[in-house]
Amino acid sequence: MKFIALPLHDRRLAALTLGEIGPAAEEAIPALFAAVDDEDESVAELAEAALEQIDVAEDEAEAASGQSHRRRKSPQAAIGLGLVTGTWWNHMDKLELVQAALRELGDVSAQELSAFIEKKHGVKIDPKYIPVFTASIQNKLRLEAARRAARATS
Repeated sequence: MKFIALPLHDRRLAALTLGEIGPAAEEAIPALFAAVDDEDESVAELAEAALEQIDVAEDEAEAASGQSHRRRKSPQAAIGLGLVTGTWWNHMDKLELVQAALRELGDVSAQELSAFIEKKHGVKIDPKYIPVFTASIQNKLRLEAARRAARATS
């Protein structure tokens, strides 16, 4: 995985997502170390936060890179930089954007949903993929309900 080859938005999202994955993203640690030196400060901060969330000790990070890259200690400070200044969706992936838009708009066409997301969040989602996202949301909700039911009976 190389962050440098990705567009800025994707580099930010990749670092944020890897941090959210946590220790299971251990394989991405070398790419995150490289991303700490990204020319965009928000990517660097998100990469640092991701390393912290993956639970890489600071001394391990320094030993692997040969120098200290820690600018901020708090992942919240890095996440607070956001993908787009002043918006709440900065840590939302497309699935979450579709889910939030559905909550806000209700049952609307894929074209309306796509246009709304692009206008409100600046993220373009081709309307032909909206049914895939809505099916994924429905499956996720069914799975969560099944898990709750299983926990309740055990």
